[in-house]
Amino acid sequence: MSEPLHNPARSSILVVDDEQSVLTMVRHILAPRFDLTLERDPRHALALLRGGTEFAVVVSDLRMPGMSGLMLLQGARRLAPNTQRVLISGGAQLSDTVNAINECRVFSVLIKPFAASTLTETVTQAAEQHRLVSAERVLLEETLQGSIQTLAELFLLVQPAAFGRAMRLRRHVRDLARYLEIKRRWDVEIAALFSQIGSMALSSETLDRWYHGRDLSEDERTEIARLSATAQSLIANIPRLESVTEILRTKDLPAAAGGVPDGARVLAIAQDFDFLIAQGAVADDALNVMESRTGRYDSAYLRAFRALRGGSAPAGKMHEMLLAEVCEPMVLASDVYAQTGLLLIARGQRVTPSLLHRIRTQWSDLASKVVVRVVLPTT
Repeated sequence: MSEPLHNPARSSILVVDDEQSVLTMVRHILAPRFDLTLERDPRHALALLRGGTEFAVVVSDLRMPGMSGLMLLQGARRLAPNTQRVLISGGAQLSDTVNAINECRVFSVLIKPFAASTLTETVTQAAEQHRLVSAERVLLEETLQGSIQTLAELFLLVQPAAFGRAMRLRRHVRDLARYLEIKRRWDVEIAALFSQIGSMALSSETLDRWYHGRDLSEDERTEIARLSATAQSLIANIPRLESVTEILRTKDLPAAAGGVPDGARVLAIAQDFDFLIAQGAVADDALNVMESRTGRYDSAYLRAFRALRGGSAPAGKMHEMLLAEVCEPMVLASDVYAQTGLLLIARGQRVTPSLLHRIRTQWSDLASKVVVRVVLPTT
């Protein structure tokens, strides 16, 4: 049973050892400086990580009944890769110690017996490494999200229909990933945006026919078949987007094939659902068609998506109003065209400050006359 000693201002450390005397000693040494969770059962410790409890450092003994320290630290590396890992090992267990370094990427190995100062210094350094890694990750993700937002705005200018679909896909994958409690949600959201970026090379007429399931020429089908590869090639050289590239590469593979990442399973459901809706299907009919495609989707993920988007799922409230009256955080439920027939705003696009600016400046005359349908999303 765990023994947490909480102080949110300090780094959280998980210490795992089956001997209570060792945990008592560790608490005496580390409690003045760290927020400790002491656990005798490694399986319980792994359950904490699996449940999303965040720790800066995991310190584990090597030899424990039920689960070795190696197995625990391997699980910790998989579930919480930024958490630093420290192994406590007996001097005679050299081969296992080498395995810990090679397989678990441990921050440090403490060989028994060790001084109290050695334990304190090692955990302090590991906690600082966690802080640096976490700060770098946050900076990169925030920078990346800002860059993606800029790209999305350009996407809107060039191809509003594709941008509208990208926004719908992003909303679908975000909601499903949250529902499934998938930890890495930003990469599947970015993959949803980038999945449509190749569409900028298509003509508006081709894109409109494709999205609405109309007949396509052989050349148009060839162009569309290349879209995923185009998206992958465009982002292949962008640092930190390797996981996004992998999602795009595998999103059309059957989930039953194995080895398909969670993000690709989520995006596969979102893109096929949106395509069926664009062809005129209602949500439940679209989901029925998808459920008939044995092996195409992860069945648990598809059940979760039905709970979110099926007929029994909570729906947003729809209104009709002048385009000039729309505001955040409404979502357009109908396409908006210029008098020339040019698509200005695709259905599914959320009202953002930049879109409002364009409505009130560039399209002000049209906005005072055109009636649109909007949805106020439920929380």
